[in-house]
Amino acid sequence: MVAVPQQPPVRPPALLEATKRSTASWQDDLQSLFHRSKDRFPDVVWDLMDEATINDINADSDTEEVWGHKAMVYARAPPSFQARYFSFRPAPMTSPLPFAASPTPSLPMPTTSALSLSLGVEFPYAASLRSPSPSHFRAVSPAQSIIGSLTQYLYTGKGFGAAFEFLFDANEKGTEGDADVEEARIDKLRKDLVFMWRSRLYSDVRVELRGDASSTSLSSEEETSAVFSSHRFILVSRSPYFYDQLITYGLKNAPAPGEPATLRLPSPPFTPPALHFTLGFLYSGTLNFSNRTYDLDTAFAILCSANYLQLQSLHDEVQARLVQEMLHGLFHAFLEFTEYERITSGRWGTGGCRCRQCARRAPRTLIFSMRPDVQNMYLERGARRALKTKDGLLTGLAKRTVPANVFPLLFAAHAAMQRLSTVRDAWADGVREMVLNARNVIDKVLCNEAEKCFGEQEWVEILETDGQGRFEDGERVEWTMDAVRRGMSESNAGTLVSSILLRPHPTVPNETLLSSISHIRIQVEQARTDLIRWLRRRWVGVRQESGFDTLESWSLKEISHEIDVPVEDLLTPIVAPIRGPPTRTGLRPTLSKVEDTTDRDSMSTTLSLRASVLNKNMARTNNNISTVVGHAQAPAMRSSIRSGTLRPPRSPARPISAASSASTTSKTDTSFKTPRESMSRSRRVSTT
Repeated sequence: MVAVPQQPPVRPPALLEATKRSTASWQDDLQSLFHRSKDRFPDVVWDLMDEATINDINADSDTEEVWGHKAMVYARAPPSFQARYFSFRPAPMTSPLPFAASPTPSLPMPTTSALSLSLGVEFPYAASLRSPSPSHFRAVSPAQSIIGSLTQYLYTGKGFGAAFEFLFDANEKGTEGDADVEEARIDKLRKDLVFMWRSRLYSDVRVELRGDASSTSLSSEEETSAVFSSHRFILVSRSPYFYDQLITYGLKNAPAPGEPATLRLPSPPFTPPALHFTLGFLYSGTLNFSNRTYDLDTAFAILCSANYLQLQSLHDEVQARLVQEMLHGLFHAFLEFTEYERITSGRWGTGGCRCRQCARRAPRTLIFSMRPDVQNMYLERGARRALKTKDGLLTGLAKRTVPANVFPLLFAAHAAMQRLSTVRDAWADGVREMVLNARNVIDKVLCNEAEKCFGEQEWVEILETDGQGRFEDGERVEWTMDAVRRGMSESNAGTLVSSILLRPHPTVPNETLLSSISHIRIQVEQARTDLIRWLRRRWVGVRQESGFDTLESWSLKEISHEIDVPVEDLLTPIVAPIRGPPTRTGLRPTLSKVEDTTDRDSMSTTLSLRASVLNKNMARTNNNISTVVGHAQAPAMRSSIRSGTLRPPRSPARPISAASSASTTSKTDTSFKTPRESMSRSRRVSTT
């Protein structure tokens, strides 16, 4: 069975792509509204008839109907269109419905709507019922496709032909394929629909925000926080939630005649500012429909509103604006960990913004993203990259603390300690402890991998500029030297000396990199003095850890001169491997290995008896040989004791028997004893 390759996870759209998708979804919804206007609360209809039917009104003939909405016609159609095809009734300026004005404030946005502002005649009609106009439109002699194309342009901004350009404004004319003209038409469509919403033109529904349902002490009027006027045909066309509430299930309480329908939304998740921008998005297809801006809390509320109303395009756009506009990228929140590591090369602090605004907003973003009703993995991932929680602060620090990140992390830790030094609140103690723990990890990596760390560009630039590059270089050198003092141990002390304290000049031989009058050199020399003083007391422990064995010869000689210890004593002595006595064949035995002794169990008694007899014979032979050899070597042993040196006896030049081998082994063990033990042994041999 062939395994299906795993598809990479779908990345959420960035801001530019999200706005394009929002516009495309908005246009598709308006196109659907145009084709299904008969089923979405229409209040006007045109009867399209042929020439014979127009001349004889009483004639029976099938007519084609084009349904529409008065609010759309009066908001979008220019005066020439209204005079020619819609002149039976003037358009009211304000809503004919008897309810209070919408709390939506007037926005300073210019409009190019062709609606005449001088008309204010009331037009009573039942807003809750579909009420076509009683005066059906009868064209003088138009083709039946003209009205359909004209109304399609009113709803979608498309279908505008050259045959009836004279009906619309001159600024809307242009070549059908011209990108600038198409963009201008889309922009005008947005402005006209926003004007229709804000002016409450033939609005037939009210959207109310209600407070916490658990609160029973407030009256019905007091718990209503805000009321927004809207149009049912826009709501059902743009939101699946409103479609279910108004068409699929219908309203539970039908409104009274002459009263608009009422929809109630909970608060939270809705807030008045969030609902304002959400409704504006439904009408215009973008959040950038006015000059008003929103803060971080409102953006969070808009995101929750999009989830509640099942608006995926609004969710993607507000999420993209949160990440890119309000949080400055949020450490590439849309990228997976492997791709993020690739573009940042594993360096800490290089993948995102570190400004004060992001520092304030990142914790709030993390808390919001982890709410049970949100669970946004992208915002959570980006916020965690920008900010670690208390429980997981040190979890990934060991992985991030590599030579490439040591100095940025060290400087950030000291900057945090400086800011915490002026804080006296209780929470500062816990934060201070975490920073100190993180700094200890950084100190260990700095000292254990000194060769790599002090070869990084951050440190080399400080030394090459001799502290003249940046004002804070002197302070950073002091922090680094303090970290060296805290992190030095027996295993890394020698490497620290050769890595930073005796760094040679790259071009001038026999010279150090720092000049003799450098203020950075003064700090480095002070750290060097402290380290040398530490080595004088603990050089034996450093040698046991083989801390001097990997140093170069020049560095080893310098350290030897400073602590007044010979170079030979600093190096770990080479220990010869321990050998066993030679066998009868002249070969030395190797390490014993475990053998299967099952076949030898039956012969154990015989071998034990034979070994005891051989041991008795060998003991007698050893006593005779030891007596002769003891008399012959007594003068030489006394001479060795007087000179204070001990030398092992020469090995025999020819093969020896097992008995003589045991005797030689006995003499070899004696020669490596102390002078006092050797003298006692010689006297015993002489006496014997």
